[in-house]
Amino acid sequence: MGIGELIALFSAVIGLIGVAIAVGLARWVLRQDPGPENVRFISEAIATGARAYLFRQYSYLSIILVVLAIIIGAGIAYVDHSLALGGFTALAFIVGAVGSMIAGYLGMYVTTRSASRASMAARSGVYEALRLAWRAGAVMGLSLASIALLLISVLYMGFTAAIPKEWALALVSMAFGASLVTLFMRVGGGIYTKAAD
Repeated sequence: MGIGELIALFSAVIGLIGVAIAVGLARWVLRQDPGPENVRFISEAIATGARAYLFRQYSYLSIILVVLAIIIGAGIAYVDHSLALGGFTALAFIVGAVGSMIAGYLGMYVTTRSASRASMAARSGVYEALRLAWRAGAVMGLSLASIALLLISVLYMGFTAAIPKEWALALVSMAFGASLVTLFMRVGGGIYTKAAD
């Protein structure tokens, strides 16, 4: 095992630790007092609306991602005369997109449920409310970075074994898939929140 594989393995372990910490923070946030029934009702309505929007966006986005993956894979295979490179490039694109979607869902799930809990924590003081809000926000940041690190490491190890001379070309498309999902979520989320206002 070379130095590259050792670094990738270490990075994958760090990614797993980050995901575990994000899950632990999410569980801590969700264990806090959600407030009385009327506050819980409003919080659940917001969470339900956000979840419905996100799943609808993901259903349309999935179709676009599959079509783009096929186009990217076929284009790379045609230009480089390498079916393996085209296939791995399309795979990395889909993996990056799915990783971004998972991180987006985790972040949305926790943040839509943390507002009522933060308002209840504010009754005990600013520190308690800030601590809860900070941890809820950290779930999204940690999950996104940790999932990205984990997926990059796993794909690197797989691609260097399967296509040792062209692994970097295939791996780049992972960032494209993740960025494309993020772009759609940012633009669509802005439109959704303005419509909700």
